Amino acid sequence: VEDNLPFQYFEITTEVDATGVPKSSINLTTNLTTSIKGIIVINFQALNDGVYPTSLPGLIFSSTSSVLEIKKIIGLPANQKFKLTLLVLS
Repeated sequence: VEDNLPFQYFEITTEVDATGVPKSSINLTTNLTTSIKGIIVINFQALNDGVYPTSLPGLIFSSTSSVLEIKKIIGLPANQKFKLTLLVLS
């Protein structure tokens, strides 16, 4: 699969505000050589007990040649820390 569908995994820890904007900027450096087609959240874990996503997390992002900036994360409650495992597809 990797030869036909280039991908890279990332694990991030983040907290968002009420609009889904991360409280700290998230810039990931990728080794993918073609443009990023999408990002799938393949795993998520609340770092506080009893806190759950309000829906399956989704990401709004922008990318340049090798840097991926996550601008918004939809589906996470505000002011709660989560660990997300991302599959970045190119």
